[in-house]
Amino acid sequence: NAGASFEELIADEETGFLVAPNEVDALRERIISAWSDPRLREIGEAARLKSLEFAPEKTVTQLLDYYREVLSSANSSAPR
Repeated sequence: NAGASFEELIADEETGFLVAPNEVDALRERIISAWSDPRLREIGEAARLKSLEFAPEKTVTQLLDYYREVLSSANSSAPR
């Protein structure tokens, strides 16, 4: 749904399809048009590649690096 922060992850018609929340008719039309979109396979592949950015192998390492940096900064600025 557009307006629900999904647009931060999904580029409409590039890595997925977005519709406004609570727009049942728009959702129905989007689903129907997506099935006949000649780029559907390409969009699906782009979505798959985008999802790899959130794989645990990548995100956990980045998160741990961030925590180490924060802890290191906190330890170096702590009064002695």
